[in-house]
Amino acid sequence: MKRKLVFFFASLLIVLGGTYLYQIPYKKYKAGQKLYVLLREEKIAKDEIHIDAIIKDIKSARGGYGIYFNVDGSSLNYNYDYSFKHDDWIKVYIGKNNGISIPTERIIFDE
Repeated sequence: MKRKLVFFFASLLIVLGGTYLYQIPYKKYKAGQKLYVLLREEKIAKDEIHIDAIIKDIKSARGGYGIYFNVDGSSLNYNYDYSFKHDDWIKVYIGKNNGISIPTERIIFDE
């Protein structure tokens, strides 16, 4: 009986640990890679992108990953939200003075 109980808890730990590793670190990595691909289409190189944080969005129904980053040549901070479920992006930049999120479709460079 004791051996079955140990096997049950070990199996449960393996399943929960594997689920955690897939849901958090792996998907954060994949979201970051998708950001690089998206910005490559705008002719922005990977070394010009500086990711500050990738955070799993647990508040919205989208269940996406918020990526906070900035780009060389732009004084703005960006927050793109990627959803694996919908395979789409919500793109905003954060205003310089007021901190309000403003929708955007492109990276805005300083002139």
